[in-house]
Amino acid sequence: SKMWITNSPIADVFVVWAKDDEGDIRGFVLEKGMKGLSAPKIEGKFSLRASITGEIVMDDVFVPEENAFPDIRGLKGP
Repeated sequence: SKMWITNSPIADVFVVWAKDDEGDIRGFVLEKGMKGLSAPKIEGKFSLRASITGEIVMDDVFVPEENAFPDIRGLKGP
């Protein structure tokens, strides 16, 4: 899960860095509607109310290889 993400409840595409099956950190492009992906809105905030804020919850999301950043491992992405 990733918390306090601006506009996540209304986003159609997410760019996230997460660990793959081998444990390497990689960049991935996730699309709204993927099985196991949700972006619930955080309700009852006392500040930052001018923007919609939420979570990105990833629960066993299958990401095809074409949605992974090519030849990039770790946090040294583009």
